[in-house]
Amino acid sequence: EVAVDETREFANQLVPYGDQIADDPKVKAMTSEYNEKLADLYAGPAETAQTSANVALRVTVCEPCHSSQVKAWRASDHANAYNTLVQKSKQYDPKCLACHTTRFGQPEGFSMKAQERELRNVQCESCHGYAKDHLSGGKPIPNIKPGKDLCLKCHTSDRCPDFEADLAKYMEKIKH
Repeated sequence: EVAVDETREFANQLVPYGDQIADDPKVKAMTSEYNEKLADLYAGPAETAQTSANVALRVTVCEPCHSSQVKAWRASDHANAYNTLVQKSKQYDPKCLACHTTRFGQPEGFSMKAQERELRNVQCESCHGYAKDHLSGGKPIPNIKPGKDLCLKCHTSDRCPDFEADLAKYMEKIKH
């Protein structure tokens, strides 16, 4: 727009990144370039490989005592969360890794550089909390029954518009 005094005026508007925008060829090209740059930045050998003694607990560590719970987890979408990123070339995007991996950005958690296979997906510690004390000393896990607030950290209204309204349905899917 041009004002009366011939200066330019601009108005910004936030537009949700919906399917219509995502399918635009120019947007697809920009998104693809962004994902490639992230992959170039983080792909490759890990700077320092973590030993199993100093990484977060993996589902395989919980399985010997909690086999029925792990069986239910393996059948859930949480067990395949990381693959959804790979399908969209988003496995190096920190905004996505926070919700699709275990303890991303936390001590002993998943790192973009190392891409630890054993910490991919939404595993036990993602919802139930850091559990090394449970394993080593038999202390209760921090969140035996995680509440809605924890779920809403990842299942936001932007990402999952119907999640809160259909909470009971979603909780039933991960019941264990």
